[in-house]
Amino acid sequence: MSAQKNKQITGNWWVDADNIDPSLINLQEYVVETSGIFEFVNGTKHVVVAPKGFGKTLLLRYIAHKHDQLSDDGKEAIRIPSGIPLDTISHSMPPAFKLYDYLDNLDNCTALWQLSIGISLIINYAIATRDHAFLGDFINTNLKSKRRGLIDVLLEEITTLLKEGRPIGKHLRPQSNPSSILRKLLDSNSQRDLDVYSKSLINNISQWCLAIDQPVRIYIDRIDQGARHFPVNIWKNLQGGLVCAIETFSGTNRQIKIYASIRKEAWNSLRDSLRTQFNDLVVDLSYSDKELQNIFSHAISVYEDISGNPSNPDIISQFIGSSSIHNSWSNEDENVFRYILRHTLRRPRDVILIGKKVHAERFSGQMDNDTFKKIVNTAPATELHDSYIEEELPFTDSFKNMNENRLCSLLKSNIYSFNELVDICEIYNAETQCIIKNRKANGLPASQSECRQCPGTNRIFTDLYKVGLLGIVETDETGDKKRFVQHFERVGRVRDISLPVSRHYLLHPAMDYFIKELEANKEFRPIHCIKIGHREEWKAEYEAYVILHKLDQLFTDSESVLPNEFYLTYRKFKESISDYKPGTEVELVNSVTEFSDDLNKKISTSGLSEASSFLSSLLQLTESAHKYLALAGIG
Repeated sequence: MSAQKNKQITGNWWVDADNIDPSLINLQEYVVETSGIFEFVNGTKHVVVAPKGFGKTLLLRYIAHKHDQLSDDGKEAIRIPSGIPLDTISHSMPPAFKLYDYLDNLDNCTALWQLSIGISLIINYAIATRDHAFLGDFINTNLKSKRRGLIDVLLEEITTLLKEGRPIGKHLRPQSNPSSILRKLLDSNSQRDLDVYSKSLINNISQWCLAIDQPVRIYIDRIDQGARHFPVNIWKNLQGGLVCAIETFSGTNRQIKIYASIRKEAWNSLRDSLRTQFNDLVVDLSYSDKELQNIFSHAISVYEDISGNPSNPDIISQFIGSSSIHNSWSNEDENVFRYILRHTLRRPRDVILIGKKVHAERFSGQMDNDTFKKIVNTAPATELHDSYIEEELPFTDSFKNMNENRLCSLLKSNIYSFNELVDICEIYNAETQCIIKNRKANGLPASQSECRQCPGTNRIFTDLYKVGLLGIVETDETGDKKRFVQHFERVGRVRDISLPVSRHYLLHPAMDYFIKELEANKEFRPIHCIKIGHREEWKAEYEAYVILHKLDQLFTDSESVLPNEFYLTYRKFKESISDYKPGTEVELVNSVTEFSDDLNKKISTSGLSEASSFLSSLLQLTESAHKYLALAGIG
């Protein structure tokens, strides 16, 4: 990259691919060329599949720019769209309520895309070659005596202009793009019209496309945005149908190349057999932690006036001002990029956004460790608040009617047991009786699977888990010995599952600021000393920290129930364990057990029947702690 180009982009830190000028960048500056991306960039893959924020638009813009610099055997390729980087639906497509039944079928959506792409190919080929006879023959052969619609009007107007040797108006070129033709078909809001076009054209489109003897490149992006107001099944079908149509055209004429992007959630909804069939066509974007670190390093080398090899982790240290950050919660030093990654949704967009904010502070001269930690703690939470939760609405029944303020007001900590989640869920869904509690009250067995019987609109914690905002503790036996690690679902996975059984449930670190500051819950108190993040180890001493935190919470919540003498007893107990050190978990749990037994006796002899709930919670806390230590092989 030339020094001049560096000067043009230094400090910009473009987060949105629409703002990037591909002529100023190299693909490797933004993404690591995994084998799948290499295949896409070099022409063997044609569809990018990924969640939002993974760089789909960037890849499409890059490959379009790359193709624009090349020629095919000396022939200039016909480019669709013309004059703009990608064919996108900038505004949401009309709801087309009368077509919902029709669009709820993947085959029908595939047919719509075959029509849209095929008509676009024929129009643009005729425009490029100035061949009005080709377009006129197509109309006469396929549309004569048929019911006239918006497509007929467009075709006839372009044919007339070509025949008269007049230029094609700027207002007509965008109308000949695949997404514009799709909109026209949907604007008809008539299944009868679509049936007419389908029956008259679908079987003939491929024959007309065979006559195209020049290279054609089509670039289609952001169908997920255009279809966002449709029901989720239609949203998925419109994207899945696009892939099906591209696969059909890929075997029709080797001159025609169609590149597109769809969301991971739509791709996952396709049948296994279809995903297998399209495997050679699709690159499924994913990034390891190391690849995300490389993306961040490369971005620093592009945007900042910092010398050094972008593959060298030291470039991150130069940018941040330190190679490690002291985590006051866990009282340990942590690698700066690992600290960043734990707080994000592990998407390229997230790390670039943090880089942009760090740059602003460096430029103003305000950058230090505290400022860096504030950026990392706040930027992902703001992203959750402003866009991520809304993006996940189609896949999470409970999010559609979620009362964020109500939910966040009920969350007092960042780590919960399943029973605690049930209690919160019951309060949050006040109008619906909890099935689990109801079964237990009637002496019937109850398991977490009972939650599936609740309406989907009520399963708020299941949905938080599905979108990666609530984690679990699971067993990892890949090494020499069993250990416990934290797991958060990957963005875009959104499986149809129940909340898994787990020792603890962990709120994503981005939720901390979201709850405490953006939703103004000042009672929210995360448990200090515990480092939360995907694949972080759940250490034995973390169990002790949970116990101590929840003891504090119990006594705070029971302030109006217990006499002052019991708080004096608790304060003395806290002083006795203030020198707790990792490795003495058994002693600590035993001390808590002895304390709770002693407290139980005092409360019983005092006749404080109203403290029964407090004692029950205390008993559950100590029993679960013993079970965990036994499971971990410590007790």
